[in-house]
Amino acid sequence: MDSKREMSRNLETLLHEVVKKLSSFSSEEQLEFASKLSNQLNISGGDSSAEYESLLERYNLAILGANDGVWDWDLETNKVYYSKRWNEILGYSNEELLPNEYDSWACHVHPEDFDMAQDPVQRHLNHETEKMEEIVYRMKTKNGSYIYTAHRGVASFDKDGKPVRMVGTMRNVDEEYKNRLELIEQNTFINGILNASPHLIFVKDEFGNFIKVNRALARLFGQSIEEVEHQHGSQLIDKKDELALYDAVESKVLKTLQTISVEERFTDFKGVERIFHTIKTPMRTEDGTLNILGLSTDITHLKEIQNALKEKEKEYRDLVNALSVVVFKTDLDGKWTFLNPAWTNLLGYKVEETIGTNAIDYSYSDDTQYKRERFKALVNKEVEFSNYQLRLKNQKGEPRYFEMFARLAYDTEGNVIGTQGTLVDIHETVIYEEELKTRQAILRTIAENSIDVIAIHETNADYRFISPSIEALLGYKPDELIGKNPFDLFHPEDVEKIRKHHLGMLNHQESNAIFEYRIKAKNGEYKWVETNASVITNDNEEAYMLQSSTRDISIRKELEKQQLKNIEREKELSLLRKNFVSMASHQFRTPLTVMRSNLDMLELQIERKGHADQALLQKVADRIRNEIADMVNLMDDILILGKLDANQTRLETEQVDVNELLRKLIRNHFNPLSDGRKLIFKQAKKELIIEADLNLINHAFSNVISNAEKYSEGKPAPEITIKKEKAWAVIHVKDYGIGIPQKDIDKLFQSFYRASNSTKYQGTGLGLVIVKQFVELNNGKVSVISEEGKGTEVTIKLPLLSNDCKK
Repeated sequence: MDSKREMSRNLETLLHEVVKKLSSFSSEEQLEFASKLSNQLNISGGDSSAEYESLLERYNLAILGANDGVWDWDLETNKVYYSKRWNEILGYSNEELLPNEYDSWACHVHPEDFDMAQDPVQRHLNHETEKMEEIVYRMKTKNGSYIYTAHRGVASFDKDGKPVRMVGTMRNVDEEYKNRLELIEQNTFINGILNASPHLIFVKDEFGNFIKVNRALARLFGQSIEEVEHQHGSQLIDKKDELALYDAVESKVLKTLQTISVEERFTDFKGVERIFHTIKTPMRTEDGTLNILGLSTDITHLKEIQNALKEKEKEYRDLVNALSVVVFKTDLDGKWTFLNPAWTNLLGYKVEETIGTNAIDYSYSDDTQYKRERFKALVNKEVEFSNYQLRLKNQKGEPRYFEMFARLAYDTEGNVIGTQGTLVDIHETVIYEEELKTRQAILRTIAENSIDVIAIHETNADYRFISPSIEALLGYKPDELIGKNPFDLFHPEDVEKIRKHHLGMLNHQESNAIFEYRIKAKNGEYKWVETNASVITNDNEEAYMLQSSTRDISIRKELEKQQLKNIEREKELSLLRKNFVSMASHQFRTPLTVMRSNLDMLELQIERKGHADQALLQKVADRIRNEIADMVNLMDDILILGKLDANQTRLETEQVDVNELLRKLIRNHFNPLSDGRKLIFKQAKKELIIEADLNLINHAFSNVISNAEKYSEGKPAPEITIKKEKAWAVIHVKDYGIGIPQKDIDKLFQSFYRASNSTKYQGTGLGLVIVKQFVELNNGKVSVISEEGKGTEVTIKLPLLSNDCKK
């Protein structure tokens, strides 16, 4: 009997100590007291008394002010006591308290978190830790949903080191934990997009120091982001004239508090000068500090092609908010009776000076009436607890956001003596949420107004987010592409190149990639674009998203293509001039020389007067006449070529049989040949009707036959063969003359070009050029095969008329 009285006195003393000190203790100290109390309450069920039950209930009431649920686990019986607050956190009322069984906890733990939840418990029971480390995991509430909860605990051991009892607390951290995850993801999301941007984004203070830069700007200096930030422009920029212009613009922005848009020249760390379109705008922080926000777009290439683009982007970054908790008690008049040191840390008031003052006096003016009504409802027992957001004034009179949780406080006889609860500092969270809304608005503005297409991808490249500018580029609305894979739109010839960049980034072989490719628009056409892509990683440096910025480079590609054509054309013209000069110097000088020598001979005969040799005079006149004819032919060929190049040759077509056409041509001009040989002519068995300009085709055939005659002198006569091959009339003109060196065959159709073995023969180098163009004007084809010393065969193919088209 005496031992029971002694136990009761010890318990009463301990309880008073808990009631007096628990509110000011940290979670660790609370657990130590709970363990101590648990050990002293560790009596068998047979020794329980009404006094013991009363002490337990009073202990439970004493710890309610901490807003934590309490559990007490008897390891020998595997029974677990759960406090009313523990049950409330999971949504159970006083009438629905869960059984004091181990399974009441186990069946409420999220299956995926169960092993994680048990681990710190087992480690503590195995003496690996001094106390059970705090852990956050999901618990199922009464309505079946899961919330994030924080758990701590401490065990008591017998003299042999065997754990006999363990007590702990559970706290609802669902909103806090989810907000933190969302803020971290959103911050990573926005930061990743800004660093994926090809534009330069920076923030400077009023002294010209870089406060924040993105990856694109740091790359221009040849440094990392960390190396550039907090440096002055003069430490990074060598060219003083460029620096002076930057400073002048920034000084004007700070002075006028107006946004300025300007083009600036910048020389990067490699010495390459670039042109940027820069927007600089004043930006004032909450503490009144004036900074400059700048956004620069590299328009160097766009300037070169006279098609400059303008873009705007903005970025804000803040630190992750920290939470602080104030534990308090008030009397029924709302006067503070207890405050822990967090009160001073957060609001600046000394605890000893605050005790006894009214809590309402610290409310921000707009919140005073609301707080008074909530306090009154709680004291009058209209609500079981009070949980709401409010603003308190700090020592400087500035508002600070808190979340209050308060319950009624009772004395040992069950009388209401005031309130007790916690004030959770959510000021940074509220401010951050406001900043987040601002950032989201900025991101939407950037995405909706940027000409470039900004996109976020899953690791398999599926679109997760895409800016509205995709409609202007490809004709798709963003919703049509979300969840789709862009590889389905890439040009088949570009897929492998893009896939290599994709895998390179996922495997950390490339931090970012810039590449050009073709992508299919909604109308089925392909467009040339340029993409700057990079990887977004998590805390473990694992890729979990991709970001990209894509712009239309169709105009640039077209200009590059045209430039290459112009270069090739310039080469052709250069070669044409060279060949023309070579040909003209020979073809004009030779006949002029011949005419001069014959004129000398003619003068000599004239001086002889009556003794002139008439036969010789006629021969001289014939020579001059022939040379003049050759010069006229040369000029005619040049004029014909000029008309062709100027597209001045008009077609006047008519239907004709190829057999009849060549028979007339040979009979009138090549039968026999000038040296007496007779052409071998093999016509087709049936008529082959074509529609062509007879003047052009006759000219082409005459050139080919004349060449065959000229370059086969002294050899067997040339052969002309006409055949039908499918829908073509095919004419072969073959000679057995000097042939053409293999190295010259590919150049035969270049103006003024002559084979290297033909210099002793009269010619202009224009004949085959004119033949090719005349035949092609009539939708035909020309080809040449030849072997030096054995002869040449020229093949002309002309399309036959179908029976429906014949007249």
